[in-house]
Amino acid sequence: MFFEDERVQKTGPPIVFYVGVFTFAWLTRRFIDVLGAKYFRKFKDSDLYVFLMEFIATAQMCTCVYENGIIVKHFGWQGFGTIVAILLFAGSFFNRGAFVNPLVPIELFYYGVMTWQRTFITLAAQCLGGWAAFRLAMNLWFWSADYSLDHALALDPNCTLRYKIGPEFVILWELVGTFLLRTGIAMMPLKLKTLGVPVMVAGFLSFAMVWVGIPALNPLVVSSRLWGCRGVDDQWFILYYWIIPLIGWLSASKVTGPLIRPKSQPQPAIQQSKGKKKTHQFASKSGKRKTE
Repeated sequence: MFFEDERVQKTGPPIVFYVGVFTFAWLTRRFIDVLGAKYFRKFKDSDLYVFLMEFIATAQMCTCVYENGIIVKHFGWQGFGTIVAILLFAGSFFNRGAFVNPLVPIELFYYGVMTWQRTFITLAAQCLGGWAAFRLAMNLWFWSADYSLDHALALDPNCTLRYKIGPEFVILWELVGTFLLRTGIAMMPLKLKTLGVPVMVAGFLSFAMVWVGIPALNPLVVSSRLWGCRGVDDQWFILYYWIIPLIGWLSASKVTGPLIRPKSQPQPAIQQSKGKKKTHQFASKSGKRKTE
């Protein structure tokens, strides 16, 4: 039987999972578009729109992260890196400018590009989206447990953080990794960002999986998936995956300059082309979201 084939058993459920999550998120955005256009004026410029788009994108991407563990189980770091690049590439078209990374709005606030109100709204949406991803992933695994042994086994809530290096090297990796990642994003030519950034992020995370043990570099994603797991106390988790990455990210911004400058300052070359301001990789080209 087709569905009893081993290859189908390994690849079928994850593919259905990813496609289902992206489809549900897309339909939710379309539903919000219809309601917003009907009941609100300038809805896409409102704080409510920013909150909803950030919440949906975060829930979408973080839910997919849960399924990545099954990809690692069957296909190793090569399969993991491939699926991460594909998901990030797809997200650049679907996410409508959502950041899905708290380091970006924090940087924009630090340089005066984003108001504290908009920063708070964005971070609140991300935190709620990360929490919603856990509930959504658990429900999807529960509903599909009869059809996928991997999903049935994944319902076990117990998890443990397993490192391949000492804590001082974990801190060093998060510091250097976020610094290099942020520097690479800033220095990459604009026309290459849509594909280049997903591939670069996938490469960093694959490296971390092989040599560090826990692929992170994004406080939101790693918190959504691994917060509360055994192996690291909460205060150390915050240090490893929030404070250190923030230091690395902002340090890189001091070297390359901010990703987006305040309107009163000239824009860097990576955001200008023939006098027209371009959006950063974290803001989808097809989206209309504004940071201010």
